[in-house]
Amino acid sequence: MLRNLHYRTGDHVSVAPIKKPAGQKKPVAGEKTTLKKPSSSARPSFASQLLGFEGTVREITNEKKLVFHLCNESRHMLGFRQAFFLKRKKINSPLQVTGISSIAVIDRTVPLVRWVEKIAANLERDVSITQPQSFSLPAYCDKNSEELKTYPFSEFYWVPFMDGDVNVGGVIFTKETPWQENQLSLGKRIAALYAHSWRAIKGKNKILKKRVFTKKKTFLLSFLLGIIAFFPVSLTALAPAEVATVEPFVVAAPFRGVVREILVDQGATINPGDPIIAFEDTEWRNRFEIADQSEAVAKARYTRASQSAIGDITAKREIAVAKAEYDLATAEKAYARDLLDKAIYRATDRGIAIYTDKRDWIGRPVEAGETILQIADPQKVRFSIDLPVAESFVLKENSRVKVFLDSNPLKPIEATLIEASYQPYTDKRNVLSYRVSALLEANETDIPRIGIQGTAQIYGNKAPLIYAVLRRPISALRQMTGW
Repeated sequence: MLRNLHYRTGDHVSVAPIKKPAGQKKPVAGEKTTLKKPSSSARPSFASQLLGFEGTVREITNEKKLVFHLCNESRHMLGFRQAFFLKRKKINSPLQVTGISSIAVIDRTVPLVRWVEKIAANLERDVSITQPQSFSLPAYCDKNSEELKTYPFSEFYWVPFMDGDVNVGGVIFTKETPWQENQLSLGKRIAALYAHSWRAIKGKNKILKKRVFTKKKTFLLSFLLGIIAFFPVSLTALAPAEVATVEPFVVAAPFRGVVREILVDQGATINPGDPIIAFEDTEWRNRFEIADQSEAVAKARYTRASQSAIGDITAKREIAVAKAEYDLATAEKAYARDLLDKAIYRATDRGIAIYTDKRDWIGRPVEAGETILQIADPQKVRFSIDLPVAESFVLKENSRVKVFLDSNPLKPIEATLIEASYQPYTDKRNVLSYRVSALLEANETDIPRIGIQGTAQIYGNKAPLIYAVLRRPISALRQMTGW
């Protein structure tokens, strides 16, 4: 009677017949039956071990773990004594050791590591590093090196890691006995397995991105950048600007007094003879009345002296004195009348009124000659620019100026520089600046309104582009370091 026994050998299921031994009694019901274990000859085959090994490698999801597994766990498959994994940082860069058997942290300053990297560099220089290569020392190394004398393993086997047609690294296996043909084939297969897993870990990204610029392209780009760096451009500076008037008529206080009211609105059109400012006139009216009374008294004295001189010779001497006093009183009255008339200031020119605010002037005392407002022609404007000292350069008359008004920043206005101050002053932003004036070009028909703010771009002399770009950083560096 035959019975079948199933057992696994690696990944294969074997079915073996079991014969009943001679003389063996038929088992009695209830009696325990014991089966013999299979012999030691039923071990897993090498193919099963290789398949299991490949499955383990493909389950690794970390590059460092993959390198560690290559240098250590593949030893029982290939039979090497030590492995060195080398990798490139970028295309055409030298190979660097990033993994060694039984070593967790790699120190690239160690002589052994530098010696192995030198062997890889010589191998790449002398033969095609994209193909597996087995060799024996002292090939591809310095025959006088200390490592050649002390390193115990003389048989080397280089297997490259490829990403398409690009070599991204490789592994060097070493041992003391020559490599057999089956070991070389197996090493090539194992390296291909790890390279495939490496690419799978990286995903869609290339292990090493291809160089965008070759040496020729880099040279041409550098040459082109050199030409561009010395291309002449105009120096420019940005500064705040305001639309101002050209030769405005300044209305100043005619005497020392107090402003009662501004009689015109800001920007209102003014014609000659229009009242524009009213001063407090109490003092001047009283002075005029006193002068009028003084004139009447002086006139009466003069009349009396004239009448008395007809019959009295001595009274004739008083006529000259009375006449002088009368003339003086008349002049004082005329002066008082003139001051009283100026209490209402009337315009003498045509234009628009420009001043700060009515409320700033009501009840404000002023000195004689103090500016109160301006009368300007709206068709004659200029740009008043405050150029900071830090942004300044050599300015020349008739230089180009481009103004971007805040009310219409997309439409620049062309202007021409007419003057620039030699001495800087502190502007309203409390910045040390130069006062620069510019006039509109003759072809500009759209006259901006007086008082509009904006930004002016002033053009200067030609200079290399690299100087124009680095001018401000160099200036700031010199101010900080004193160099």
